[in-house]
Amino acid sequence: MACGGILDKSVIQLHFCPRFWWALRSPLYFWRDKMGNEVDLLIDYADHVLSIEIKSGRTASSSFFDGLTYFAKYIEVPTKERMVIYAGDEMQLRSSGRLVSWRQLYAPDELFKRGKQ
Repeated sequence: MACGGILDKSVIQLHFCPRFWWALRSPLYFWRDKMGNEVDLLIDYADHVLSIEIKSGRTASSSFFDGLTYFAKYIEVPTKERMVIYAGDEMQLRSSGRLVSWRQLYAPDELFKRGKQ
C-alpha cells in the first residue's frame, strides 16, 4: 500500500495546526519549478527558512535530499535548515541535511534548535 500522500498530509497538518491555533506568523509554503523539482514544505521564519522534504520510503537514500539541494542553489538555505522526514526509523545528520524518522515528529522545530547550538 502506498502511503506517501498520507505521510505528506500528516506532516503538513502537524506543522499547520499549531501555527493556526497559536496565531504564529511563520507561513507555510511548497516550491516547484517548471522542471518538476520541488520541496514539500517551507516554513518561513523571520530570520531563516526551514526546508522539508517528505518521503514515504523506509530505507534512507541520498536522493531524498535532491529537491532540497536543488532549492538551496536559488534560496540560500544552510544545511542545518534542511530536513527529510521519511518512513524509516533512524535519525541522522548528513552532509545534505537532517534525516528524521516520522516517529520523531513530536517537535521538528526542536530538532533544528538542537542543531543550532
